[in-house]
Amino acid sequence: MLFYISALIFVLLEVAFFSHLSLFSIKPNLILFLVTIFSFYFNFDKIRVILFCLFCGFLKDIFSLTPLGTHMFIFMCLGITLSYISKRFLRYNWVFIIPLFIFATVGQGIIYILIQSIFFGQHLSLVELLWRRLLLEMLYGLLIFSIFFKVIKRCVINKLS
Repeated sequence: MLFYISALIFVLLEVAFFSHLSLFSIKPNLILFLVTIFSFYFNFDKIRVILFCLFCGFLKDIFSLTPLGTHMFIFMCLGITLSYISKRFLRYNWVFIIPLFIFATVGQGIIYILIQSIFFGQHLSLVELLWRRLLLEMLYGLLIFSIFFKVIKRCVINKLS
């Protein structure tokens, strides 16, 4: 339940606060932080991961004004993949969360670009894809992730452990 409340708070923070802190029109994806952490922490329960990813994707679709189901599909694919990958590591070894977040950021960018080009006919150049979507989102996301991870770990994860 704490993660669902955190998802609501993070969506509101992303919409209200981080939209003013965009860098090159890129803002950090706070919901992706929660999807990564939830998929890592609850890697043993696929149904719980899928339901949480669908909930986060629904919130992201509503507040980012993308077609309904876009982020739901992206987060569901990422949640399943991240939980599968995190099963291979120690469950409480939090060092592996950073490579998982990098993978999630790159994966989300690539899946979003594929959905935009296949279903909506928008073609983006390779330079924009590599520069804006992957590199800048990853670096800006890692900066914000390092700040928020300490807060999430202290407030949510330590209470669950």
